[in-house]
Amino acid sequence: QILQPAATAAESDLVTALLERTAQNRVANEAAVRRQTERNAFSAYSGEPNAMRQVLSTDGAWLYLTQREVAQMTRRGEL
Repeated sequence: QILQPAATAAESDLVTALLERTAQNRVANEAAVRRQTERNAFSAYSGEPNAMRQVLSTDGAWLYLTQREVAQMTRRGEL
């Protein structure tokens, strides 16, 4: 005699809810990985002339600017 699990509506709702959360987490995790990868991809070396720096803009986007551009945009209140 083989035992079969009882299928109920509650289990089906739980599985559906878990699958939805998994999909939502996947999007959030991919975004977090992308942000960290971008942070790690570029690093600022202040000793190098015209070295590109990674800067977070006011709208949340990452920009790659020279130190001069960072200083100018900061003075204008754009960063």
